[in-house]
Amino acid sequence: MNWLIEEFNRDNSFLDIKEEAVKQGHNVEIVEGVSIVYEDENYKKFPKGSCTVFLGSISAARKLQRNSKLHGWVPNLWCNWNNYKCSTYYAYWGEHLFNQDYTFIPVAEFARKLDSFFDLTDRIFVRPDSGAKPFTGAIFEKRDFEGKSWDYLMSELNPYDLLVVSSIKPIEREWRVVCSGKEVITGSRYKTHGQVDYRGELPEDVLQFAENVIKTDWQPDPIYVLDICRSRNKLYLLEIGSFNVAGLYHCDFSKIVKTVVELAQKEHNEYYEVENGHMA
Repeated sequence: MNWLIEEFNRDNSFLDIKEEAVKQGHNVEIVEGVSIVYEDENYKKFPKGSCTVFLGSISAARKLQRNSKLHGWVPNLWCNWNNYKCSTYYAYWGEHLFNQDYTFIPVAEFARKLDSFFDLTDRIFVRPDSGAKPFTGAIFEKRDFEGKSWDYLMSELNPYDLLVVSSIKPIEREWRVVCSGKEVITGSRYKTHGQVDYRGELPEDVLQFAENVIKTDWQPDPIYVLDICRSRNKLYLLEIGSFNVAGLYHCDFSKIVKTVVELAQKEHNEYYEVENGHMA
């Protein structure tokens, strides 16, 4: 199988995947972040129609999806962006959410009613509904939505796009969990009290919580990630995301590579109707 991996200086987990993929006998090409977006030469890294998977940034992933006819790679990506909208997956997994007191509001309405959100508090949590994350969800003060700061935050949003607004609550620890179907593959702690804390651990209660979340028939993609947090001694679902654009921290890379290869080859074979090792 082929792996096209975008290099990130701030996230070595993609390079760890590279080492594990090579170890398991697969082909890997590393590309720079800027080049994957602006240079179509990257589509020649592997044969057209080959079994290839991409890992990297959201911007590069979206371009690879748009230009899928140029490379024909299958599966290429597991990024059903509509399923990663808060307004989609809240409908299925909302009972587990950390931000239970959320409000959906269009961008233009949020701007019009801004004062009302800060009548009783100095800070609120805001994130885009979109799973493609035009900006990262965070805690904001009123001044963050004024002048150039507002223009920057909203530069890739339309007036009718939805925002998720919620109150602020304490978070003790956070984990990223990789799932395939109704199975938890691996996980890693990545924050403690808001500070980076990468550890290859997945406590039993976090594992059981994740399994309880994903036991439904609805699944966002064949492989995806959950972010789970502990707050006041209870576990909650922070958000979900596409595997192909998610940092993997200190997860078990051997398990990830084996799972991805199995899923990718199955999808590639089904797509091209492979029989007896030859393309139909």
